[in-house]
Amino acid sequence: MIRSVLVGGGKGGYNILKHFKDSEVMSVISVIDVNDDAPGMKFAKEIGINTSNDIGSVLEFNPDLIIEVTGNEDVLERLRALAGNIRVMDSAMARIMMSVIEKLDMQVENLKTQGEVIASNIRSLFQEIERINTVTNAIFECMEMTGKNVEKIDSLVESIKRITKETKILGINASIEAARAGEYGRGFGVVANEIQNLTRDTDRSYGNIIDTIDNIKSQLVSMSNEINELKEISNRQEEASGSVSNALNELLKNIS
Repeated sequence: MIRSVLVGGGKGGYNILKHFKDSEVMSVISVIDVNDDAPGMKFAKEIGINTSNDIGSVLEFNPDLIIEVTGNEDVLERLRALAGNIRVMDSAMARIMMSVIEKLDMQVENLKTQGEVIASNIRSLFQEIERINTVTNAIFECMEMTGKNVEKIDSLVESIKRITKETKILGINASIEAARAGEYGRGFGVVANEIQNLTRDTDRSYGNIIDTIDNIKSQLVSMSNEINELKEISNRQEEASGSVSNALNELLKNIS
């Protein structure tokens, strides 16, 4: 880590100190200014960094770098005379450095803001996925109930089929008995014909009901497959969103 001394506690010195106070690249070990009320001097005292009013103390803490931010040529020349082999950064270079740092800080802040927007969108996506899963589960439960009801209708239709068969036999027997009775069984024969007509109508209705039930069953199977596929897609989206969210949170934590 580069150990540096700031000469000049004005706005420029304050900004440099503020930026590098938690840096792992460069640490400010001392701030020198003739004015104790300069913002950089005050801030240095607040965060426990050594301060001095004497430019001659610049080498006291064995710095690797001296940063001159007063913009005063006499101060710069004196520092160069005192520094020996220690590198001195003048105020012009310091301003360039801070300009670059400020731009980077702005970009980081923009990245953080955009990341928070993305994180918010991901949270909204999670909520939408949860709603989709809730609706999908409700539809699936309705389909299961419909399937059970169709099974009950199947049982009822089988009962109708059995009754129709018995009625048909009854109609045939009635026709036979009416034929045996001759003239006396004519009225009974009319009833027998109506019974047979009824069984034919019932047969046709039974066939239509069976076709309708088969169609419903087929549609239920198709819908069930599509819903299962939708649930798989939602689960994959949720997993992918979770991975993105974790990565984004890690990024935001690192740039905070």
